[in-house]
Amino acid sequence: WDLMQVLFGAWAIVALGLLGRIVAGVLSLSRIAKRAASLKGTEEALLLAEVCAEAGVTRPVRLLRSEWSDVPMTWGALRPVVHLPAASADWDPDRLRVVLEHEIAHVRRWDVLTLVLARAATALHWFNPMAWMAARSLRDESERASDDWVLRWGTMPSAYAEHLLELARGHMPSRLPATVLPMAHRSQFEGRLLAILKPEADRRSVSMKRWITAGVVAGLGFTGLAAAVPV
Repeated sequence: WDLMQVLFGAWAIVALGLLGRIVAGVLSLSRIAKRAASLKGTEEALLLAEVCAEAGVTRPVRLLRSEWSDVPMTWGALRPVVHLPAASADWDPDRLRVVLEHEIAHVRRWDVLTLVLARAATALHWFNPMAWMAARSLRDESERASDDWVLRWGTMPSAYAEHLLELARGHMPSRLPATVLPMAHRSQFEGRLLAILKPEADRRSVSMKRWITAGVVAGLGFTGLAAAVPV
């Protein structure tokens, strides 16, 4: 084998291993969902339906509860799942609403699908540290966007920060599947708290005008790069 064949073989082995981890994570979450208790028809499910209606989410969302994790989580792109810890049975209505609002914000923006695509991209570009940094930043910003969504619904920043602090103290599996979004991850916690308690932060969603402007600027940039001729 020449050097290019060796390098391609090494790239393929690592890429297939990382892609296999994504598939294994999906299968693991499917098993967890089968063992968890469904909350269909409960008061929690009624509140979830209310939050989905307010957020404009029309896809059916499964609400489950188990002892697998003390931290609320969301997974599933096409068939979203919101997983609540066993302790949620004793939560007050304010905490339950805050948690559901946060998780449904992920569902509304298709954050799980974005996460899966980012994981696939890092699997193919595993040799590039910038790809891993971008994927990590994407996950962090999706959590902050969900935080902003909850705060725009009227929750006081101090009260929301207190809820997150209590949730972050709970047990969470040491190795999470690659396609799950936990609500309170300790590695993200400090930056999120600072953003939540920042009074001058702009928490408005991106308007269509800004999307169009960003698209035009990006299109012009790509057009300039495509027209460049190496000398």
